[in-house]
Amino acid sequence: IRLRELPGQRVALSARVSSPRGTFGPFRLEYRVARRFAGSLRVSGDAFAAGLLLPAMALGEDLRIEGPVSPSLVRQLAAAAELLAGWGSLSPHLRLRQVAVRAELEESAAAGGTGLFFTGGVDSFYSAHALGSQVDRLVFVHGFDISLANRPLRREVSRRLGEAAAEMGLELVEVATNYRRLSDPIVGWVMSHGGALAAVGHALAGGCSRFLLSSSDAYVTRVVYGTHPDLDPRWSSDSVAFASVGSDLKRKEKLAALCGNGVARRHLWVCWENRRNLYNCCRCGKCLRTMLQLEALGARRDFPTFPDPPPVALVERMREPAHRLFIWRDLAEDLGRHPGNEPLTRSIAGMIARSEQAARSGRARGRRMPYRELAQLFRGRWATPLRRIAWTSLRVVGTARRTLGAALHAVRGPWTPGPPVRSRAPRQS
Repeated sequence: IRLRELPGQRVALSARVSSPRGTFGPFRLEYRVARRFAGSLRVSGDAFAAGLLLPAMALGEDLRIEGPVSPSLVRQLAAAAELLAGWGSLSPHLRLRQVAVRAELEESAAAGGTGLFFTGGVDSFYSAHALGSQVDRLVFVHGFDISLANRPLRREVSRRLGEAAAEMGLELVEVATNYRRLSDPIVGWVMSHGGALAAVGHALAGGCSRFLLSSSDAYVTRVVYGTHPDLDPRWSSDSVAFASVGSDLKRKEKLAALCGNGVARRHLWVCWENRRNLYNCCRCGKCLRTMLQLEALGARRDFPTFPDPPPVALVERMREPAHRLFIWRDLAEDLGRHPGNEPLTRSIAGMIARSEQAARSGRARGRRMPYRELAQLFRGRWATPLRRIAWTSLRVVGTARRTLGAALHAVRGPWTPGPPVRSRAPRQS
């Protein structure tokens, strides 16, 4: 574990990670910041202990940190592991086993200050709006929602979120990490993102002693998820505390509160697919849900990051998993209160019916069985070689994509955004 000077006025907290069973080769895990934030980085094993707990549990390998780790964090990680292992027993596709955390125990002093993890989305914008002066810093992480290789989109998001932070009078700390290149082949992002955020918080413990994680929709907090009011505090140590905020509100209630916030209206960013590198593609499921919620509130035209009306044709072609259909039923009910939304409500009703039929036929035909059988392969004697093949293959594909992207950039020049693709469906008021 060490601090490294990097080109371009950057500093990295890094550690060499390896698997004792050889599931993956040696990997240099890094957390990079601009040099002016070098004082915020804390050289300890806390960040790596928190970030690597879930991958270690998925692999069934004990976690050994060659560096100082807070004894209070080790105790809290044991509690987090117990909760996560219980959650893993609820799903045939997710097996998380109890593991031991071994490290040199050394407590660190608290630095003071409060940081809020900020993505420019509904949840984090609402947290910044509601907490106001209680927040000292906003933290955005490159490599989580945006690939490190996607430099054009990273520049656009950095510019937008930097402007938003300046308009709110807050400092934006940008962190870049290759964490997902290590974790994604081992455990899904839906479960691992909470520990990944906690790792960033512990890495920045030299600048803040308290970090806030914006809760998702109130419905989501009732199910197994990577950020959860029961799990978030268990990433804490004596010098760094984590807390969940906003879990008492539904997403549409947060959007309603943001309709009066000019900064959120100008910079709201919810898209994680980012098709054609657009800030909000207005075509993916998350964009469509947000646009429809804004339509139900009568405020979609007040948000310039969603320039087009929700395309009815796309809603008609969608299918959603059963556990998300409650969101669409709420949307149909809210849209139905306003005249002129009948085509949208009919499209949503049809989509819900098709999704329910697909779910019923899938259960009847046993479509979930292949997934269970595949999960069983990753638990038995073939677990290590299969994981090694999967991890190596994804690394090779990622390297090939980055190399091809760099070559295309050199040949074509810098990327410039084109006009958004407009649906052929008629506009809806």
